[in-house]
Amino acid sequence: MTAAKNPAAENRRLQLRRWIDANFGGSQSAFIASTNDGEKQVNQGELSGLLGSKSFGEKRARNLEKQAG
Repeated sequence: MTAAKNPAAENRRLQLRRWIDANFGGSQSAFIASTNDGEKQVNQGELSGLLGSKSFGEKRARNLEKQAG
């Protein structure tokens, strides 16, 4: 039996995909480059996890928004 998907997390994934498509032409590497805030930068593994099935809470979503401007 598989665990039920979290609707809020799935919405965050959809919004992140849309943001990358709209603002970076779908380029994950361009999005990653934009998240360098001088302290922490999203890496490809983390982004893949967030777009896949990694836990994706509101706090992480807000941090991504800040990092990506």
